Amino acid sequence: MKVIGLSGLAGSGKDLFYELCSEELKKKNHTACQIALATDLKIECRDALITMFGIDPTACTREEKNKIRDFLVFFGHFRRKGSLGQYWMLKANNKIKSLKRNCTINNIKNPTCFVTDIRYDEYEPDEADWVKTKHKGTLVHLRKRQIVLSETGKRKDVYEEAINKHEKENDPKLIEKADVCIEWPNCNGQENLIKKHLKPVIKQFVKKYITS
Repeated sequence: MKVIGLSGLAGSGKDLFYELCSEELKKKNHTACQIALATDLKIECRDALITMFGIDPTACTREEKNKIRDFLVFFGHFRRKGSLGQYWMLKANNKIKSLKRNCTINNIKNPTCFVTDIRYDEYEPDEADWVKTKHKGTLVHLRKRQIVLSETGKRKDVYEEAINKHEKENDPKLIEKADVCIEWPNCNGQENLIKKHLKPVIKQFVKKYITS
């Protein structure tokens, strides 16, 4: 089973990238599956967040998630600190093992597992190394940009900004360690335009890093 780790700031399009890769792989008789390190985080925090905010983190809108994001980041970091960054990765390892076993039992060929929330590079090793070394996988970094004109008419790229200090500190490290860095224009939520731009990139990525 190949492992692809997706990194990038919140809202950078990691889930969309996975969905488009999944569609492309299906055309080539490959199977894609998705896991997220934050899945277990949301499950552990679920009861507390329902009690405090009336929000279920396992089934909430983006607006609702923004309201509880600070709590999720705090608790996630708490678990990471107590385990030197290993807590959520150990849980994800068990899921990957189960997926590999199920693929073997069910004779599912050419499986690829996408981990859609690689966020940290603080400890040695950490999430980036976990993808690249532990699972001999490929680390992808996604970034949205917007082209703006200065007062003099000069074009320049403006990138999305980190939403918290953890993103601000870790994202540059993830860019440095990424095997593939992909930038795509900020289309202000217009999914058709986003897909139009990403599909050729996805096709090339799948061919080079998964199906070749």
